[in-house]
Amino acid sequence: MAKQYAFQGFKENMARATGLDLGISTKISIEIANHLKGKTTEDAKKILNKVLRKEQPIPFKRFTDGVGHRKIISGPGRYPEKASKEFLKLIEQAEANAQVKGLASQLKIIHLNANKGSDQIRPGRQRRRMFKRTHLEIVVEEQEEPKKSRKKEATPSKEKAEEKKEEPKTEKQAVTETKKEAEKKEEGKKTEEKPVKKKETPKEEKKAEEKEKAKPATEKPSPKKQAQEKKQAEEQK
Repeated sequence: MAKQYAFQGFKENMARATGLDLGISTKISIEIANHLKGKTTEDAKKILNKVLRKEQPIPFKRFTDGVGHRKIISGPGRYPEKASKEFLKLIEQAEANAQVKGLASQLKIIHLNANKGSDQIRPGRQRRRMFKRTHLEIVVEEQEEPKKSRKKEATPSKEKAEEKKEEPKTEKQAVTETKKEAEKKEEGKKTEEKPVKKKETPKEEKKAEEKEKAKPATEKPSPKKQAQEKKQAEEQK
């Protein structure tokens, strides 16, 4: 006969585990299951380990008769060690089943149920008392990767460039940058402009004329002078 589960709608991205006839209280198990349902397996294990160290109590919201008040949770609560150990084993078993199926390590508890187990009578002098037996059932589901992790796949150089662009500039930085740009433009204009010749004053013009007159004449002699020089040379011969 096939085993029947309380959870319906089991899918491929899920894994489950069960514990039958565990020697723990059903009422305490119901309180623990209600507190851990909806959390990830890692968070649930951290809570149970804190309960074993008596650092964090399990809040009791249904079975509160005779339960003491706890300052940490500002309400009734207890530190059920025996039941916490059984829940830790159950969660680890569900994680192992998910690993066999090839699911991711990020798992969420979508179903955690505690039911009353079989009635067993104690032997000996306490034979009129019944054993505490509880059935547990857990179902975990694979979580999708967060969107932030996809952004991390980008190269670090691009991320740094984007961060620099996104950094807001202060007023002082903006003013200094505008001044530097203006100075660079002025320097570029000065290099592009050609040197302009200065206009000469009237005194400088006179000095230039005098220098030209003082220079020795290099002009050729006139034809008359050349003829006279030839005659003188013939007579001397």
